[in-house]
Amino acid sequence: MIRIVIAEEQPMLLNALGTLLNLEEDMEVVGQANNGANAIALVHELKPDICIMDIDMPETNGLEAAEALKVHGYCKIIILATFARKGFFQRAVNAGVSGYLLKDSPSEVLASSIRSVMAGKQVYERELLEEVKDNETMPFEGEPFSDGDLKQPNNPMGAVKAYITIIKEKMKMPTG
Repeated sequence: MIRIVIAEEQPMLLNALGTLLNLEEDMEVVGQANNGANAIALVHELKPDICIMDIDMPETNGLEAAEALKVHGYCKIIILATFARKGFFQRAVNAGVSGYLLKDSPSEVLASSIRSVMAGKQVYERELLEEVKDNETMPFEGEPFSDGDLKQPNNPMGAVKAYITIIKEKMKMPTG
C-alpha cells in the first residue's frame, strides 16, 4: 500500500484528491494539510511514502516545504502546480522532487505518476521538459525565483470540476 500525504490549500481540491486517490486499490491517503507548514509536520509524524504538494500554499509554499523535507528524506515528493512558471521547475528539481505535474492533467496521470515515482522514476510534465530542452544554456536553468510570484491568484476550479467528475464516474454516480 502506498501511503500518501496531500498538501493543498483549496479545501475542495484537497478533498477531491484524497477521495480520488483512496479509490485506488494500492493507495491510502494517511494525511491532508492545507499549507506547507502543516504538510511538513504531517510528513514528520506519519512518514508517508509520497507527499503530493501544491506549489502555491500559505505560510510555507510547496517549494519551501519540499526543500525542508529534502534534508530528512522521509518521502518522495510530487509537486502540483496550476501553471508552468519559469524558474519553479528548476527550484523543484534542486529540492529533489520526484515529480512535477500540472493540475489540468487527467487524474489517471496522477495515479500512474505516483506508481512510477514509487518504482524509482522521475515524472515531470512534458511542457516543463520542453522548456528546459529549448533553453540554450545549462539544463534546468531558469529565471530567478521570487516568493512574490507565488502570491499571484490562480483558478483551480477547472481541475476541481474534472476531479469531481472522475470521482463520481468511479463511484457510478450521476455527474449532472
